[in-house]
Amino acid sequence: MSLILDALSSVDADRPTLLGGGSGPVTAGGLLRRVDDLAASLAAPGAVAVALDNSPEWLAVDLALLGLGRPGVPVPLWFTPAQVGHLVSAAGLSAWIGRSPPSVPHGRGRDLGGGLGLWPLVSANETLLPAGTAKVTFTSGTTGQPRGVCLSGASLEKIAASLADVGRAAGVRRHLCALPLPVLLENVAGAWAGMLAGAEVVVPPLAELGMKGGAEVDGARFARAVRAHRAESLILVPQLLAALVAALEAGAPMPGGLRFIAVGGARVPAGLLARARRLGLPVHEGYGLSECGSVVSLDAEGLPGAGVGRPLPHARVSLAPDGEILVDGELMLGYAGQPGRVRRPWPTGDLGAIDDQGRLHVAGRKKNVFITSMGRNISPEWIEAELTAEPGVFQAAVFGEGLPGPVALLSGPGLDEDRARAAVERVSSRLPDYARPRRWRIADEPFTPDNGCATANGRPRRPAIETRYRDWLYGPSPEPVPSTEITLS
Repeated sequence: MSLILDALSSVDADRPTLLGGGSGPVTAGGLLRRVDDLAASLAAPGAVAVALDNSPEWLAVDLALLGLGRPGVPVPLWFTPAQVGHLVSAAGLSAWIGRSPPSVPHGRGRDLGGGLGLWPLVSANETLLPAGTAKVTFTSGTTGQPRGVCLSGASLEKIAASLADVGRAAGVRRHLCALPLPVLLENVAGAWAGMLAGAEVVVPPLAELGMKGGAEVDGARFARAVRAHRAESLILVPQLLAALVAALEAGAPMPGGLRFIAVGGARVPAGLLARARRLGLPVHEGYGLSECGSVVSLDAEGLPGAGVGRPLPHARVSLAPDGEILVDGELMLGYAGQPGRVRRPWPTGDLGAIDDQGRLHVAGRKKNVFITSMGRNISPEWIEAELTAEPGVFQAAVFGEGLPGPVALLSGPGLDEDRARAAVERVSSRLPDYARPRRWRIADEPFTPDNGCATANGRPRRPAIETRYRDWLYGPSPEPVPSTEITLS
């Protein structure tokens, strides 16, 4: 039995636990019965893909696999067919759960009830996952090839328990899942932590929240949904927070009852946090990565200038001599299909500092630092955070390796030349001369997982962006151009 299933078994069976999906509340007893029914159908060995939109059924399948100790592999619905094929092969999947058959070779399906089907898969790769693997979460990969992070159920539930304590302290009684459940951050820190804290977990389809694909959102519709669902807590990536803030600044009604908004998945611009707090939104910045089971630290107090807060009880954080953030505690078991020992402490690839209050501050990616032709070392995330703090600029990608100074690509709904120019000028007035964008332009289209230019969390995929805009960035040249790289989590 798992911590979460134990918690559900110990409460009133008639208490509403999950909401969403259009069929009314799911009680604790009803959820446990559904989990038991699914477990009886999933008792065979092997890893199982879960390819569903956000719904109570997604979580019922997730908990059934957790209780069985059978590895679950959430499939992001924005993955391309090629990425799905790689996911199936890399994890050696034996079965697929969804509302429609998979695009990969499969056998005859059978009905699981609730509109779900189970299809056996014909996998060409009988991958042996690390012993104890309960979940394999696939990141977007630095070159579009997803990477499967293998995690144990015990570690993930320990992390969820740390975050449940935060939710209880904030008095959260209803959590709205605003991110796709295949994103570990929402799965563990949102849904699992919410259930452990005794909160109602609301899991409507993503389209109901204004989500489009893997990276676009209708901010006004999202603001209305947060209000309609009476959310008390949310987990947001910076782009989603920016959409919510912009909608509220434009006159959308303020959601009532919000007690805690955790923001992470990518660097959060200080200006965006300031705008959110001026509106009265209870925003708290956090930090983590898939290899460490999602959340490592969280600014539980929501204090300006507190960075990403103190490490949670399950994590131990230190710094390497060069400033790289190192994490120990509840780490992954390894990567799917890539045997090898997990380094302890885990080198995150992020640069940071720890202040005298024990709070962690993240500066940027170690591998993304570029050196200008004037010899200045610059972290692009620093400039990008300033740019995306400006109204109308939702995304920014900054480059500068071997150039006289930084150059920037900008994107945002309705962003035009005049607004972009004004934003760059305001940002330049706040930056030292060597960090001011020398050139900028509006990107041809937003950076999204669909076009390969962003991760599911909205982080820019720098190699893809650099390849696409190479001529503009560096000018036509027969010589190879040094490329920055991002390691995703």
